[in-house]
Amino acid sequence: MTAILLFLFFLFCGILIAHHLFHEYHPAIRIWAGLTLGVLSLMWAPIPFAFFWGFSVLAHGLAVVLMGPLTLLITRLIPLSKNQNNGPKPTFPSAFHITIVLFSAICSTLLFQQIFLPKDGALFVGPSTYGDLPVHSAIITTIAEHQTFPPENPVYSGHKLTYPFLADSLCSTFLLFGLNLRWAILVPSFLFIVLVLTGFLIFAYEILKRTAAAILAALLFFFSGGLGFIYFIEKLKISPDNFTRLFHGYSVTPTNIGDQNIYMWNVICHILIPQRTSLTGWSILFFVLWVLYRGLSTQHKKYFLISGIITGLMPIIHTPSYFILIVIGIFWFLAFLFTSQNKKGYLENWLYWLLPLLLLSIPQNYYWFASEASAPSFFRFKWNAFNIHDNWFWFWIKNGGVVFVLSIPALIGISRKNFQFYVPAIILFLVAEAILFAPWTADNNKIFFIWYAFSVILVSGYIFELFDLLNIRRERWVLIAMITFLGTFSGILSVCHDFTVSNQINSNTDLAVADYVRYKTPKDAIFLTAAIHNNPVSTLAGRRRLMGLPAILNSHGINFKKREKDIIAMYRNPKKFPLLADRYHVDYIYFSDTERGMYKTDNAYFEQAYPKTFSYRDVNIYAISNRAKNYQPKGF
Repeated sequence: MTAILLFLFFLFCGILIAHHLFHEYHPAIRIWAGLTLGVLSLMWAPIPFAFFWGFSVLAHGLAVVLMGPLTLLITRLIPLSKNQNNGPKPTFPSAFHITIVLFSAICSTLLFQQIFLPKDGALFVGPSTYGDLPVHSAIITTIAEHQTFPPENPVYSGHKLTYPFLADSLCSTFLLFGLNLRWAILVPSFLFIVLVLTGFLIFAYEILKRTAAAILAALLFFFSGGLGFIYFIEKLKISPDNFTRLFHGYSVTPTNIGDQNIYMWNVICHILIPQRTSLTGWSILFFVLWVLYRGLSTQHKKYFLISGIITGLMPIIHTPSYFILIVIGIFWFLAFLFTSQNKKGYLENWLYWLLPLLLLSIPQNYYWFASEASAPSFFRFKWNAFNIHDNWFWFWIKNGGVVFVLSIPALIGISRKNFQFYVPAIILFLVAEAILFAPWTADNNKIFFIWYAFSVILVSGYIFELFDLLNIRRERWVLIAMITFLGTFSGILSVCHDFTVSNQINSNTDLAVADYVRYKTPKDAIFLTAAIHNNPVSTLAGRRRLMGLPAILNSHGINFKKREKDIIAMYRNPKKFPLLADRYHVDYIYFSDTERGMYKTDNAYFEQAYPKTFSYRDVNIYAISNRAKNYQPKGF
């Protein structure tokens, strides 16, 4: 209950602030803006205090003390705006309510099924959350349990967490105040889903000024997937069970067919559901895009200031969204500069965007990212990296589908204002095609999908221009139906796949281990385990491990090779173990069938040399350090 009350307090403060900032707008827009500002405040408000008092109840209490007076101050300093002459005010069409409810129901149901669903005494996840969720849950539980700030990487002990973590620390807040891990993740996720869907619709409507076109853009965006369904259907001739495998195979979807060079994922299944930082970042990104575009439309300084402040807070929420917002801001500035009639006022407005952005983001970038060495695989120049064996143009027809095809005539006949809107998307596409920003090529999809978001808005506007040229009403709707089918069928099949497929991520043995570790080991203990992604020591119990899955560490820019060799030596060579264990401050060593299989060893040496503190089925845990041997838990 305390967690929910805290959440509601910050959301209420955000709505009060938005009521003053956007008083002239439709109530639904004010509520959407207020919820965005409220959840952003809850992520950030405890952080300054956490540097002094850790990520603790006290730090959150001080955050409340800060937020209350700050809200009152803002509402007193900003009088209710009186419909200033800043151009037409956006409305909120009634059809948006139905669209948001339907989309939210689909995404929320998927989240409910794919986030640590208890079943038969174990925990289950979906095919898209199997890889990412254990990493996020390790960050969430370790921040809440350990409470040290800045947070340490839970799967690489002794190393500062150089990963945008505020989306996870928000869940840590819920965990700290009494929710269990599953609901600590689900509660904010449900809100973020609504914010992303609402934000995209409002932003699309701001550009298109047409309800049906904005809804079509949302369909094409959220059910993205290219033309992979064609190859998927063709395989039915060779393998008739291909369709039924869609509903029980681990990763059998028409949005990811490696042998056919299909890599255009689905937004719902591959971004919103599994990628917590992307979900959080996008919920803010679309709000900032709308605010900034309102600034361009009205030339009112408050919009530039708001968007600049929020963009400046983005680096440790979602770094790709921070980068994307800067690129979009720069190229909107250039695109609209030449048509501005008051150049001096225009430049002043953009200073309101730039200065808070730099003042807020530079310290974050230096402290969390620039001060840590990145892996050499980051920032590689490689044109057309996704494409393995196709002609470039054909590759993008397959992956971009009908949206990519129609964007070409849409650009040929584009108006000046629409071209100004779309310029940043062209730049983002070229940047993502030329530069790899992470070891995983697929991570560039985080940039491609924002190009795609702009593209579906452009194409939807173009489709309805064609719609108006057709005199026969039936022909109009046939055109819309065909384009909608071609643009969404792959994505719909992928969503159906994720609705019906689940995988066990942690067994009932893992749950027993997690209970023991959480209640009977020191909160700051370090465990030596196999380098896998879903060990319950970190994912469920919030303890640090010497090393997690190498692929994940590589994506965080960590050079883990020496430690990896030392871990193998510790498991295999008893003579080297004491010295290495002391060097890495190991408190406990974990043995299960996984460790025995990976390292081709057994726990006979440890049975003789160290006290066994836990034994259940195939799992044995041994106390290594003196403090682990002497630890007396307060209770279980």
